[in-house]
Amino acid sequence: MKTVADRSKELTLLIELLDAEKIEGLKQDSELLSKIDWQAFLELSSYHRVYPIIYKNIKLLDSPLVPTGVVATLHRHYVENTMRMMQLTAEMERVCNVFNQESLKMIILKGPILCYHLYQDLSSRTSNDLDILIDLDDLDKVTTVLGTLGYQIAYEPPRMLEDWKVQNHHIEFYNKEKGCEIEIHWKLNPGPSNEPCFEELWQEKVRVPVTTTEVYGLDQAYLLFHLITHGARHGWFRLRWLTDIDQLLKQTEDQERIISLLKKYKYSYLVGQYVQLASDVLKQPITAELLQYGTSKKARSLAKQVATFIENKIDIDHPPSGWEKSCKDYLYRIKNHYQKWQAFIRKTYPNSWDAQVLPLPKSLYFLYIPLRPFLGLWRYTRRRFFSIKG
Repeated sequence: MKTVADRSKELTLLIELLDAEKIEGLKQDSELLSKIDWQAFLELSSYHRVYPIIYKNIKLLDSPLVPTGVVATLHRHYVENTMRMMQLTAEMERVCNVFNQESLKMIILKGPILCYHLYQDLSSRTSNDLDILIDLDDLDKVTTVLGTLGYQIAYEPPRMLEDWKVQNHHIEFYNKEKGCEIEIHWKLNPGPSNEPCFEELWQEKVRVPVTTTEVYGLDQAYLLFHLITHGARHGWFRLRWLTDIDQLLKQTEDQERIISLLKKYKYSYLVGQYVQLASDVLKQPITAELLQYGTSKKARSLAKQVATFIENKIDIDHPPSGWEKSCKDYLYRIKNHYQKWQAFIRKTYPNSWDAQVLPLPKSLYFLYIPLRPFLGLWRYTRRRFFSIKG
């Protein structure tokens, strides 16, 4: 297992190239540049989804030690991404137009709007889909409207019992003709979560002038809340999530408001985790307001665990063999006390997966409570059987 101490030269260079202010220092480091496995470097830039920034900064580096083929490959990916972001922007405008006509409230979470928010252009960040936050009460109408726009549900969790509203946070839609996926969210994170309600986010929304149509995003404090909780939930296994926050903080004057919001929802330790990662991995200076949160034992421990995910290219959503326990442990540890308690309570409640295994009439739903251990064991046994068979 690699650690920060024996970080690969390719990852070291990649991290240095994420910051344009470090370019001058890199020009003097011919020893590092001469020892790079450039194919491994390109794979890392793709894995971490940071190749647009890497391309821009490697052009600024302008070193004869960087093979022309590497620059050409990065340029090709950069152009392809720019075209993709323009297509996503056009589709976002089309969808927003119809939603506005139908008086549907929506907030764009990432995609082109985040790229524009962070960099004031559409070429500096990658995105594969559109993430739209709505009021849960509008979900049925939104589903109908998306159907008229050519979108079909790509994946939908079971909705037989009311638990799906808490346990899940989005439904995926796909337009085959457009080749575009939209995730419709009614929460920022899957439950049990501790976060602002939609109405609070809507009241603080900001218009982002990325199109002529009215398009709204999260304001800076709520956006940072979303980026930190989202990055932590995914184990920060892509450097893009860290660079997003670093870029946002550079534009933020009122960091105290951001900290207050995260404290309100009991996530101070996630601020500390980010502070540790920004300092140890990105080697970025940290403001005094944020630095104090990186000193807690929990923040340091969580950051250390995540550093191993980054060093070993571990996607904790789909962990490779041998990493399952570590990833599962991490996902439990990032929960605050409220979430841990709610998760424990939820284990005793019947859920839609139980109802899917054994459909019962509504008058007999109470039987799911005593039957839950047996239904859970049945689902586990089936998963094990099919995974072994596969």
